[in-house]
Amino acid sequence: MPAVAAVRIPDALPSEQACLLGCAVATGVMSVLETARVWEGARVAVIGCGAVGLSAIQGARIAGASEIRALDTDAGKREQATRFGATHTEPGPVDFVFDVVSRSSTFEQALGMIASGGTIVVVGLAPAGETATVDL
Repeated sequence: MPAVAAVRIPDALPSEQACLLGCAVATGVMSVLETARVWEGARVAVIGCGAVGLSAIQGARIAGASEIRALDTDAGKREQATRFGATHTEPGPVDFVFDVVSRSSTFEQALGMIASGGTIVVVGLAPAGETATVDL
């Protein structure tokens, strides 16, 4: 049986902050590093700049992405994303898009941004019945 690694959480860290490490941070960072395996120099976009999206931006920084586009309808979240490492706050052609919002409009936006051979990773959970239209 494989050994289980434990992460010691300081007693002074409130549980509502500690849980972010096991949820938002792990989900965002690992979607970039493990699910998509973003390579050094890749161009990345993150749609949705809440806790998971900001963590995906950090993952893109760790991976060595040359360009990180942070997209959100909230100007304050876009500004925060630049402090986390985003290099742009507008759409543009990229190699990877991480759709953390998972709505038809954001998925369709992601389709419009991927370059030839690009990858879209749907990170967020779409509501039941949500559909996207793909023009082949």
